[in-house]
Amino acid sequence: MMHNSRLAAVEALAADLLEPGMDAAEIVARAWAAGVNPDAMTSMITAAMTLTCNDPQVRATLFGRRTDAHRSNLEYLEDVAETENNLLDLDKQAVDLGNRIQGDLARAREDAASALREKHEQLRVAATAANETARASAETAAYQAEVRYEHLQRVIGDCEAALEVLDEHVLPVLTRALDCVRAAPDDLAEYFEMPYEMARAGRQLPHDGHFIRAGSAA
Repeated sequence: MMHNSRLAAVEALAADLLEPGMDAAEIVARAWAAGVNPDAMTSMITAAMTLTCNDPQVRATLFGRRTDAHRSNLEYLEDVAETENNLLDLDKQAVDLGNRIQGDLARAREDAASALREKHEQLRVAATAANETARASAETAAYQAEVRYEHLQRVIGDCEAALEVLDEHVLPVLTRALDCVRAAPDDLAEYFEMPYEMARAGRQLPHDGHFIRAGSAA
């Protein structure tokens, strides 16, 4: 792999998606431990699986991991908001990285075209050189231009590969995960609609609505 490879940078960013994916799985596990039905966490479950590339081990631990239960809906929603902020930070990093790589690619293509023109010009000079010294000098310059061109072609390939991974994997995964995490509060509100209404009215919550604490309803 090339030194300072753009592809390596993108692959490192892609690997960073695992952490918020595991965070999302932990949020689901904690809510499950609190007795929350999976139907109230559909979006968070999808976010966890999306960010971890549908890792079967993650799926197996979503509802089976021993962990501290969320104490209320507000604690759950605070964790969801923190995950969203982490994803927004990664999304900004991905966009910024993509912009830098696009700039590197444009410059490399321009420089490669210039190097190729220089190579052809020096070969023309060598072919019409008046003496051996002039011919040797032009051939050396042509060789150096060829070396630059080949290096820049590798840079171009690295940039193109990096942008492909970024555009086809990293950014779509982040977009889908962000959409899911942003939908998580609505999932909760829809599933616990009646307990929320009772909590707002100050009425006694049923046993299966204990997760929605009186005074904590949104």
